[in-house]
Amino acid sequence: MIFHRGPDASTAGLTARLALDAIAAPRGGTVAVTGAAGADHVVERGADVAARIRTLVPGGVAGLVDGSWQAAEVVPAIADGGTPGEVRGWSGPAARGIRVRPGRTVSAARPRTAP
Repeated sequence: MIFHRGPDASTAGLTARLALDAIAAPRGGTVAVTGAAGADHVVERGADVAARIRTLVPGGVAGLVDGSWQAAEVVPAIADGGTPGEVRGWSGPAARGIRVRPGRTVSAARPRTAP
């Protein structure tokens, strides 16, 4: 995994798990995660974040979990047909067959009422 330093380094595991489920990256596919701590590789955030990720994964990542609110900046790091899991509510647009999967931990963690 590629992690990206961001202001929300304490993003909960539940958010990451829900986003990973939503993007459904193919087996063996590389997934980048922004705004998280711990990683195989760390890249600096900013305007060139996608280029820095592409340096590590030249063909682009299969999926990307964006916890650091860099939506438009990270889309170029995603391979054609890939999927970003946007945990902050951004829903696109994206091109090249990229399918944005917005989601929030809050909606997944709401208590459910009995039928």
